[in-house]
Amino acid sequence: MRSESNISFCTSYISLFLVSCDKPHHRPPVFTFEPPSLSVFSNSTGSTIPCSADGRPSPVIRWVKHDGQAAPDLPGLRHVRHDGALVFPPFPAEDYRADVHATIYRCEISNVIGTLGSRDVHVRAVVNQKYEIRLSDEFVLRGNMALLRCPIPSFVSDYVKVTSWERIDGFLITPGIISGKYGILQNGDLYIRDTTEHDSSYSFRCHTENSVTREKKVSTNYSKIIVTEPHHNQPPRIMRRTSRVSVPVGQKATLSCLAQGHPVPTYRWHKVAGELRSLPELGSSVRQEGGVLVFHKVVSADGGTYICEVSNSVGQDKVEAELIVEDLAPKMKMTFPEKIVRPGSYVSLVCVASGNPAPEIKWFLDGIWPVSTRPGTLVSTYLSSNGDVISYLNFTSVDVSDSGLYQCEALNEAGSIKHAKRLNVFGQLFIRPLNNLTALADSRFSVSCPFGGFPFDSISWKRGML
Repeated sequence: MRSESNISFCTSYISLFLVSCDKPHHRPPVFTFEPPSLSVFSNSTGSTIPCSADGRPSPVIRWVKHDGQAAPDLPGLRHVRHDGALVFPPFPAEDYRADVHATIYRCEISNVIGTLGSRDVHVRAVVNQKYEIRLSDEFVLRGNMALLRCPIPSFVSDYVKVTSWERIDGFLITPGIISGKYGILQNGDLYIRDTTEHDSSYSFRCHTENSVTREKKVSTNYSKIIVTEPHHNQPPRIMRRTSRVSVPVGQKATLSCLAQGHPVPTYRWHKVAGELRSLPELGSSVRQEGGVLVFHKVVSADGGTYICEVSNSVGQDKVEAELIVEDLAPKMKMTFPEKIVRPGSYVSLVCVASGNPAPEIKWFLDGIWPVSTRPGTLVSTYLSSNGDVISYLNFTSVDVSDSGLYQCEALNEAGSIKHAKRLNVFGQLFIRPLNNLTALADSRFSVSCPFGGFPFDSISWKRGML
């Protein structure tokens, strides 16, 4: 039927049949290498994304697009290799196609037992483009902070980053430098503190690297700061500022607020917490360098709005800056394999996941029933000292009724990830009742056969009422 929002739904009745035999049992397909979630590559190098599987009979490997349709071979652009790898050969810039080189794929493996799909694989090809970086000189009042910019063209800024600044005498300034004089902002700009006439004698140039092609470039020229003498008092005026910075948890972050004034202004940073303003806790993880607030490794609690106040004897100025700490979607760091056991055995399944915030781990049987509702099972979950979430599903004495496909799912606000493998217990085959299922028309749909017992030879599906 069709709803008022023009979304179609369908409901089907599905019948399942299991066949048991004494000959060597079939095994469902499993990934021996599941492709990664992201592949970024240059058009000059191309990319090969592996996908391999095991099972009995040997699984057939195919690649599908985000809509579930097969990804056919396209000569010179895309093909599936004999070992199941998805290959993108090097290609000229004019052959770039967004539907091929900037889209989502999945690897599917199947045999007579069933079909298993990989995680989504986000593919992004980067077309090499020529560019150059030209620097400009900057003026600064003596004693104030100066800023030299390294203007990377916007069409390559997603991949090209500043790796260092070089002073004309060979002195190298890197992002990790701890110096009372120099530092590098989040965007690669160089700041210089407590400027004097001596600083005008130095010139600087920036070094960059393309994270995809690994190409290194140096700016085409040197730039310098021109230090001028103040001739009268000036209230501070903020000339350069950071309005918003977004960084993943655990990474370095900088907030900047650079002013000009005479006498030389002083800087104070506050964090807004509701109606209250508190000074950030400065220490080994956070430090202030004049108008720059440096976070060595951001944590979730660092996120929020900060106020930079600049003042001298003749005036003041202030701005706000927002620090966004990006959540990390869960990742599985340890999972359990498929198991074949006899009744009465002790069985323990484990999943270890990381993420920010720390993910919650849930367990399901056959992708439908929460394991927490099953008698004879115990779920034990705790947080390790390094922030990993470790969850055990324990069976003190398994029974054939415990057979099935067990799934752990780790989820937080940033996303979720699942892992599922069968627990096969020797005994009579059976099928758990399967409720009616509802699906969106024209969308991908899958359902697992909720059976137990072992060994088994094949699974048959039949549509319609018996």
